[in-house]
Amino acid sequence: MAMVTAPPWPVFMRTREVADLLGLSPRTLEKHRTSGTGPKFRKVGGCVIYALSDVEARTDDGATFKTDGRRTRGLDPWANATQPDLPF
Repeated sequence: MAMVTAPPWPVFMRTREVADLLGLSPRTLEKHRTSGTGPKFRKVGGCVIYALSDVEARTDDGATFKTDGRRTRGLDPWANATQPDLPF
């Protein structure tokens, strides 16, 4: 008889870990959570956790292909980053 294996559990991360991954402060990530603009999250025993796949999906939702940098929605931790002046 063949052995049936369950699909692997998703990788879960806490707020601090996700904030570090995205280059955000934990407070900024909390604000995104309360305003509904951040990645999906779960509460387990009062602890907020994020599935890595949900974080990746949310940042993909926020990807832009415009060169003018304008965005209409989504989580973009690099929205306020400035580009250096180039000599050419």
